[in-house]
Amino acid sequence: AVLCKYGGRPMSKEECIEASNAAGMAMNSLQKWKASKGNSKIGKDVARQREALRSLAGHLASVGKQTPIQVVTTGRGNEIIVRGVGATGKCLGGANNLPKGTNMSAIVKSLQPEKGLLIVHEALS
Repeated sequence: AVLCKYGGRPMSKEECIEASNAAGMAMNSLQKWKASKGNSKIGKDVARQREALRSLAGHLASVGKQTPIQVVTTGRGNEIIVRGVGATGKCLGGANNLPKGTNMSAIVKSLQPEKGLLIVHEALS
């Protein structure tokens, strides 16, 4: 108050501590809110996965749900990445541990964009 030419009386030590604590709590609340709105890496990854799955759902709605899609294996268990969309999911059927970088066709068995869930089954060539 004194340095900013506030015009009022200077705050007492207790008032200053109280104001400082209130400002600190407000800043902490704001940081937590920003983190929950997708400003963290995990939040961005989840949002990216959901958007990719929504895009895939739109594509399958236009071409047919049983249309094979092109996927690439990641080498981590049966994890796959949908080419052109970037969504990740699990592949059922076939080998238990697919080698990294294998291109294949797959048919979507379960697609839930809100939950970030994609399950495919290897298409027979």
